[in-house]
Amino acid sequence: MSYISRAQDPGRRRTAIAAVVLVHAAIGYALVNGLTYHVIEKVREYRPTFDFRDPPPPPPPDPMEEVLPEPPKAQDYIAPKPPLEMPTNNKVEAKPYDPNDVVEPIPYVLPTPSLIEKPRPTPQPSFAPKRAAPRNDASRWVLTDDYPSKALREGAEGVAGFRVVVGSDGRVDACEITRSSGNAQLDEATCKNVTRRARFDPATNGDGQKVVGSYSSTVRWQIPE
Repeated sequence: MSYISRAQDPGRRRTAIAAVVLVHAAIGYALVNGLTYHVIEKVREYRPTFDFRDPPPPPPPDPMEEVLPEPPKAQDYIAPKPPLEMPTNNKVEAKPYDPNDVVEPIPYVLPTPSLIEKPRPTPQPSFAPKRAAPRNDASRWVLTDDYPSKALREGAEGVAGFRVVVGSDGRVDACEITRSSGNAQLDEATCKNVTRRARFDPATNGDGQKVVGSYSSTVRWQIPE
């Protein structure tokens, strides 16, 4: 048995392979171009529009019905009835009317009024109170001859203020110096001579009675020229 060996051509093999590749490429290109065309056409046909107006307001909500609470139901309260005790043995005797019967009235005693004593008014004075006033000439109480010799030799001068207590008889009971003249001899001579010579109408109170009073004045001691 014999075999015939055939030599193969490498160029023809490459040509066949290239033809197969070209056929596949053509099929793929046709598929891709056909699908892309339809997509581009769809995109061209779609033209979006934009509306910039504000959307309309939402409709108002439906009014809700106000649900009023049910009024409380009145309950029937039945008060317990107290038992009534009816007297069985009491008898009421009706007396016939007699026009001659006299009904004596019940005496009414008035209450004794309480007397409220009003306060007595304060008695007003019947006389105006008066102060003690000089009865004789006050300028004659202290004279030039009463100048103390020592104070005269020293040339002492001054004004002495005094206050005397006048008794109910109009005479001076006491004397005090209220302002010094600056010289003790002049102050002492002031009270001495006023007490000896001064006479007063005594002070009186609201009833016109003579009472103890007071009197104040001054004496100016000045060396005569």
